[in-house]
Amino acid sequence: MKRIVRNLPNATYHSGSEISHSGIVQLLRSPEHYLQYKNGTVEPTPAMEFGSAFHNFILEPEVFAKEFTLAPKFDKRTKEGKELGAKWDENNAEKSPLTGEQMDTLAAMRMSVFNHEGAAKLLREGEAETSLFWTEEYTGLPCRIRPDWMCSRGLADLKSCI
Repeated sequence: MKRIVRNLPNATYHSGSEISHSGIVQLLRSPEHYLQYKNGTVEPTPAMEFGSAFHNFILEPEVFAKEFTLAPKFDKRTKEGKELGAKWDENNAEKSPLTGEQMDTLAAMRMSVFNHEGAAKLLREGEAETSLFWTEEYTGLPCRIRPDWMCSRGLADLKSCI
């Protein structure tokens, strides 16, 4: 069985029973790590959250706009600041807040990626987050992969670290 699925929500992809590279990495650490990974009980670190923002900012700007927002500064020492902050939090509960500094960093990183001739060429055409499913022939194990970027030249894995 081989399937290509476009526009599959991230949560749906990760809730599948098929094994993935990330799952194998966790299983190699320990069965408990794998169970925590599968059950979604691992809290993302700030670095992981920023990496997700970077990924969406570069590859899926429409997803970035839906999932992230610039958090204004409120003086929460004052009654007015506390009220404004609480109202803003309520209105943006479905989005992950980013500071102005984080947004500036994302913009600089985007410029760096697209000023790199090879990266710009690779990202000129293709699609982000396409889900691929198959059954491994030797073991019969159902597998999945969700490359960050897929194009006629191959697959790309975008990283936000040096």
